[in-house]
Amino acid sequence: MEQEYRILIAEDIPSDAMLAEHELKQVLKHFRTMIVETEKDFIAALEEFKPDLIISDYKMPSFDGLRALTITLEKSPLTPVIIATGSMNEETAVDCMKAGAADYVIKEHLRRLGQAVIIALEQKKIKAGILEAEERLKKASENWNKTFDAIRDGIALIDVNQQIIQSNQAFRDFVHKTQADFKDNSCFPFVHHTKKPVDDCPFIRMLKSKKRETMEMTINGLFCDILVDPIFNEKGEVEGAVHIMSDITERKKNEKIQQVLYNISNAVVTTRDMEELIEIIRKELGRLIDTSNFFVAMYDESSEFLTAPYKQDQKDPLSSWPIAKSMTGFVIQQNRSLLVKHEEVEEMIKTGTIIRYGVPSACWLGVPMHIDNRVIGALVVQNYDDPNTYSSKDMEIMEFVSDQIGLSIQQKRTEQEMIAAKEKAQESDRLKSAFLANMSHEIRTPMNAIVGFASMLADPETTMEEREKFSEIINSRSDDLLHIVNDILDISRIESGNINIVKGEVNLNNLLNEIETESLQKMKRSGKSHLSLICEKPDKLGKTAIISDLYIIKQVFTNLIDNAIKFTSSGSVRFGFFPPEDNQLTCYVADTGIGIAPENQEIIFEHFRQIDSGHTRQYGGTGLGLSICKGSLSILGGHIRVESSPGKGSTFNFTIPFDRPDPNQQTSSSVTSHPLPTREKRWTGKQLLVVEDDPANMEYLTIILSRTGASLTRAVCGKELRSLFHQLNNYDIVLLDMRLPDANGWELAQEIKTIRPELPVIAQTAYALETDRKKSAESGCDGYISKPINKDKLLTLLASYLETGS
Repeated sequence: MEQEYRILIAEDIPSDAMLAEHELKQVLKHFRTMIVETEKDFIAALEEFKPDLIISDYKMPSFDGLRALTITLEKSPLTPVIIATGSMNEETAVDCMKAGAADYVIKEHLRRLGQAVIIALEQKKIKAGILEAEERLKKASENWNKTFDAIRDGIALIDVNQQIIQSNQAFRDFVHKTQADFKDNSCFPFVHHTKKPVDDCPFIRMLKSKKRETMEMTINGLFCDILVDPIFNEKGEVEGAVHIMSDITERKKNEKIQQVLYNISNAVVTTRDMEELIEIIRKELGRLIDTSNFFVAMYDESSEFLTAPYKQDQKDPLSSWPIAKSMTGFVIQQNRSLLVKHEEVEEMIKTGTIIRYGVPSACWLGVPMHIDNRVIGALVVQNYDDPNTYSSKDMEIMEFVSDQIGLSIQQKRTEQEMIAAKEKAQESDRLKSAFLANMSHEIRTPMNAIVGFASMLADPETTMEEREKFSEIINSRSDDLLHIVNDILDISRIESGNINIVKGEVNLNNLLNEIETESLQKMKRSGKSHLSLICEKPDKLGKTAIISDLYIIKQVFTNLIDNAIKFTSSGSVRFGFFPPEDNQLTCYVADTGIGIAPENQEIIFEHFRQIDSGHTRQYGGTGLGLSICKGSLSILGGHIRVESSPGKGSTFNFTIPFDRPDPNQQTSSSVTSHPLPTREKRWTGKQLLVVEDDPANMEYLTIILSRTGASLTRAVCGKELRSLFHQLNNYDIVLLDMRLPDANGWELAQEIKTIRPELPVIAQTAYALETDRKKSAESGCDGYISKPINKDKLLTLLASYLETGS
């Protein structure tokens, strides 16, 4: 459909307006007209009617054509205006054309109006197209300039003389200059800060190579990548270049960080220990920030303490401190980084947020370290002089590397723990092998004497005097063998925690007197009677009674004195205790023996450990005595230590809790393991039921008990014992083995007690642990005796039931 044109006619003579419309019909098929006579109506029509063309009379009563032309150019400059005039004056026509009229026609020749309208409308289209193109070009230019300035890389157009013709904003920001600063100036003063091109200038190299050249350099603190591309003219000659400058500071920083992290990760494998790893971490991190004062704080949740065993600091000596209210603790507990200056620290102290630990610094930075989303510690750097040493960017770097550093530290710790565990396992294996070899020697030595002299007792040529001597040797070596077995059992009890404290009133003076008597006998048997044995007790204390475990105290004293006698060839052995202090009683055993070197004073308390010297072969021993002392005292709440010098003797001090007996409470004094003197027993008429499966043991018991005149009934298994249950009323006591081939001794004891509760049952067993004694009592047994059975102890125990009617 053809366009409908809107024609505004400014005319005060209606007939002239009609004639104009007539001429329009000759050239336009679709159009509308609006006729106005006044300036006001003309302005309104421009805004509302929006004409495509204006035909205005040159002269009207209220305004003229030139005024109409002026208004149109102001309000609708693209709308063409044709002036219709009745004057033939050429000056009028010239004035109209100068004023901007599209054309003019003389009313007497109005037929020319149609052609003038066609030309004016066509010119309008052309003019509109030109204006639109100009506008697009203008916008394109503006957009290009915006795009050019928006490019993050710095770009400059440089002529062959190295003068900057044009640059974008980024380039100007790089060199800290404006476009005006570049006028009549070469680029090198701004890029290289030199008065002439540098030797490696990429522009100079580009002029020679006629291809792209690059270089990396620092410009105003930024690390930049420079690229120069040649611009050629139509003859192929270089007439300039595009200079592109890219900021690669962040990339270089990340590359540096990645290299640092790689070196740290690699150090986990190459370093020998944690201290060497931490030092490499400090040096590598020092490539990114100041690490003159640096430490890694590790958090121990169990103790609520921080430790920094590996640190480098100019002033701060702390290696451990509480996590509560410390700056490092704040970082760990809040799980966030902290960058503070001295004034901020003082304010935190003032408000009670933190407590000062260590020497105040001017600037302090700490970041948390994580493993599996769990804070394990913190990385800390500080400076004592410059408050501006560290910035938020430094904190970002620390945050970026902290977890990797934490992982590296954890890996190193795990590696060292594995190495230590392996070394410990190897050492334990070696020690156990040595222990087994030594134990074999220690067991076979007394066994050799026992077997040898026992066979000589059967020799008919052996005299009575020799039989007594051989029996004494067999008894002595049996005691040695039993001591070894007891040591092994004690270690087993201590390691398993299967040890009970049996507390009672212990008279220390009486106990020491008993130990002195027994030790003198041991010295005599071992050929050490020439040594002085001195028992020392505080005179002013009088009767010294405490509540404790008699067995443990005597065991520790005995082991220490036995060692002192063994390792002392001349001089004296002293033992005793000091007046109590702070509810602790300190006991001691001192000798003038061979002494112990400082490096060996810890290992002697470990299981299976002996000093690796000729003394082990010369003096023998299992290497368990001191570890038993340490373990037993620990369970009792005490501890042991040694003071010694090689060749000058040793002093062992051990402490036990000093608990006084309650004077208002009746307590029976603890008895010692020393058996009561045994008189000849006469139990004629008593009936004893002995249950024992081992023939040799049964023979031993039969010989001992038959001499008392008592009647014996023997059973070798549970089945045989149960067959006698209907006769239980005939027996005065049952001696019951706890381990039978077909029955559990504790269950048999319960069955007996169910049938005849008042019948005394004595448990006899090779199970010698305290728990076995307790289990026997729980099963209903009235007494307990462990194997090997001592004749005097057995008879004394049986007498307590058979002679008192208990």
